[in-house]
Amino acid sequence: MIEKILLLSNLAYIASCGTNNVPTFDQTKKTFDCTDGMDVTMPCNIMLVIDPLTSMTYYNIKEDERELRGYRARFDSNGNLVTLLPSSQLPLNFSSFPPPVQTDGHFRPIITINGQVPGPTIIAHENQRLVISVYNELKNVEGVTIHWHGMHHKDTQRADGVAFITQRPIPPNTQFTYDFYASPGGTHWYHAHSGAQRTDGIYGALIVKDTLPGNMYDFDYPDQHTLLLMDWQRDASIDLFYAIGSSLRYWKEVPGQDDYVSYSVTRSAD
Repeated sequence: MIEKILLLSNLAYIASCGTNNVPTFDQTKKTFDCTDGMDVTMPCNIMLVIDPLTSMTYYNIKEDERELRGYRARFDSNGNLVTLLPSSQLPLNFSSFPPPVQTDGHFRPIITINGQVPGPTIIAHENQRLVISVYNELKNVEGVTIHWHGMHHKDTQRADGVAFITQRPIPPNTQFTYDFYASPGGTHWYHAHSGAQRTDGIYGALIVKDTLPGNMYDFDYPDQHTLLLMDWQRDASIDLFYAIGSSLRYWKEVPGQDDYVSYSVTRSAD
């Protein structure tokens, strides 16, 4: 009986998320500025699409067909980005493809938000209503939640995005809408709160313009003056997590040497 109740509950939650009919989006759009031509009384609608991609790889994910076959690239001796395939083997519309996510210039699995790492910067008025639809396009049966770090969520706890505490993860091929008010003002960020997805690319800046008097935003532009720092490694975060936590440990190649070094978990300030 308990199993049946849990199954029905899970099915109801998936139904509440909604089937994923992924809309198109602009992969080059780096900022959602809810203050541009909008006042605090106007709700701001935002769409975030979570995709598993590979760094240093061209994708055509802005088209309706969502072509996720990638075309890998590298930097030549002059620092120019070139594809590994000759131009004769590229699709006819390749010139319209957005540039790849470069990260540190190496190939590795990444998780993008609207085809970007980090995700788009979100700028809002303090106390402005944000309606953010998150589409989970991960194909590895991973659920997703987004935590809006720093938001107080008064009366909107369901939108806090902490997996298995305030919500169940968003299943693959479904979408979930976060509806809350941006408060308090300040420099915040948003990030994944499931598994090790944050350090694979699911994070971005969340800037809430406060209501204090003055014109400081005439000089300090959140879309230009925000710097995000994040842990990074050349392997998928979940692989690193399991390797360090197991007896296998984590072995990393030493550049310029035919040797490997073993990393271990840091347990103190030493």
